[in-house]
Amino acid sequence: MEELDRQILRICKKLRWFVCLHFDLIFFFTYLIQKLVWGKY
Repeated sequence: MEELDRQILRICKKLRWFVCLHFDLIFFFTYLIQKLVWGKY
């Protein structure tokens, strides 16, 4: 169980690094999705 927690923590750290690296990309996609959603209504 403790080993699993350690693995999850490692994955979270990698994900956080990935998210930080591609934050501008994620922000852009979020903006795009919002535009698409608002365009439908």
